[in-house]
Amino acid sequence: MLIKEFSLTNFRNYKNLHFTPHEKLNIFLGDNAQGKSNLLEALFVLSLGKSYKAQKEMEIICQKEDFSQIKASIEENFQTKLVNILWTKEKFLIKKLIKLDGNTCRKISLFYGQVKSVMFSIFDLKIITEGPIWRRRFLDFLISQINPIYLKTLIQYYQYLKMKNSLLRSNNNLILIEALNEKLVDLGLIIILKRQEFIKKFTPIFYDYFSLFNKKKILLTYQANLSLNNNLKETYKKKLEKLLEEEIRKKFTLCGPHLDELNFSLDGFPIRLFGSLGEQHLTVLALKFAQAKLLFQETKTWPILILDDCISSLDLNHQKSIGNLILNAGQIFLAFTELPLFINKFSGNYYFIKQGVLSCY
Repeated sequence: MLIKEFSLTNFRNYKNLHFTPHEKLNIFLGDNAQGKSNLLEALFVLSLGKSYKAQKEMEIICQKEDFSQIKASIEENFQTKLVNILWTKEKFLIKKLIKLDGNTCRKISLFYGQVKSVMFSIFDLKIITEGPIWRRRFLDFLISQINPIYLKTLIQYYQYLKMKNSLLRSNNNLILIEALNEKLVDLGLIIILKRQEFIKKFTPIFYDYFSLFNKKKILLTYQANLSLNNNLKETYKKKLEKLLEEEIRKKFTLCGPHLDELNFSLDGFPIRLFGSLGEQHLTVLALKFAQAKLLFQETKTWPILILDDCISSLDLNHQKSIGNLILNAGQIFLAFTELPLFINKFSGNYYFIKQGVLSCY
């Protein structure tokens, strides 16, 4: 998968930008707060249909402007996709319009996964250092890029979960709660089994990449919120029935895939608690390269790889290891404040960014 043409209008600190990326390597250099991360954020919007870090989409529109726009031409298997994402201000609201090949995508779920990419930024360290929701998001994003049915199931599950939690906070209508539990069990089982299936495929790839960085024994396990046995549906239903009184008291659903966890350990100790910053950093990088490799295996095309300051806190030997992996991936976009020594020998496009203006390096 390749980005052939890319343009921005009024996106954060970019008034106007247009460039033709190299089919392999694209390096962005510049001081801090000049727009490198903003550009990589915009590139990743092509996969999500939204910003991965903006809490409100109003944030991405340049100050004193009424709209923001991303346009891109994407090539996959010798076919071209045209992506156009437009945000417009309407009083205190933001209206978003996503078009794929000129056709409006009325739901982000219809656009999700059309452009497959993998991104690393400093925010991704939260996959290791923060709560389970960050690890579930990582897993769900990976599966959703490959399996649109999984994404649809996930959306439906959270819709019913929201309805049930609302009832638990208000009138505790037991008949409705029981009906919602039936829906949650059916959808939740699909999610749990699909997560379990993907983890089995994913972990060997992840272990291989991590072993390139560190010789300690890494272990990744999927911890479902209920016992995984041969009669999973009945187990799930009985647990929800057993927890009902406690759920009414706590006003929250206490069983289901919305509470699942991914556990990471290094030589038997949780990385979150005992891993060094460098080990946590390398773990997330191994996750990202493994994600890219699994996407390649499942779709037969390399995803776009977007790495924002991926070598901070890493020594030169580990930086070189990252460089070797870069050579074996697909189209890549990287950002640094200074050009790393190991990058000098790589052919590609090198750019300099200053105050939202892109120029050849």
